[in-house]
Amino acid sequence: MNHSDPRPSKTQQKKEANNIQKLGAYLSTLSEKKLNEISMPNNIRSAITEIKKISSNSARRRQQQYIGRLLRSIDHKSIKLQIDKLLDTQTFHKSRHKLILHYRDELVTKKIKVDDFCEHYSEANSEQLIELVHNASHSNSEKIRKTNYKLIFKYLESTIDQDKKDE
Repeated sequence: MNHSDPRPSKTQQKKEANNIQKLGAYLSTLSEKKLNEISMPNNIRSAITEIKKISSNSARRRQQQYIGRLLRSIDHKSIKLQIDKLLDTQTFHKSRHKLILHYRDELVTKKIKVDDFCEHYSEANSEQLIELVHNASHSNSEKIRKTNYKLIFKYLESTIDQDKKDE
């Protein structure tokens, strides 16, 4: 018996197989666009496309097991890394979106002064932002107010993005 190269226990092997099967299950929930961003063999991609067409629970389970078996036959860690990167990107975009919404709402309700925002983001034009905030807070029509909120959002988004590029 060679002690320098111990084999994983059956429990560890089962955990690894379950994790790989969960990876396959997650892949089957992704949209076609996100799935295309992940490089993988065509047989796995077609098996994932096929599972989306199956409505029977038992057939889906068998297809899921098949995808797991295909993933075990390749280096599935690279696919896992690509998914992690995709999730990190999504998290970044969600937090960025929340930040912009926060600034927009705080500026319109005057909880943050335009000058304070402009101090923090050097690319901001205070006159333009003051006008946008004024238009949003003093519009009588709901439709015009929503349009002005969108304009403020777009302006803040471009200002924040420009400021990040300059760093």
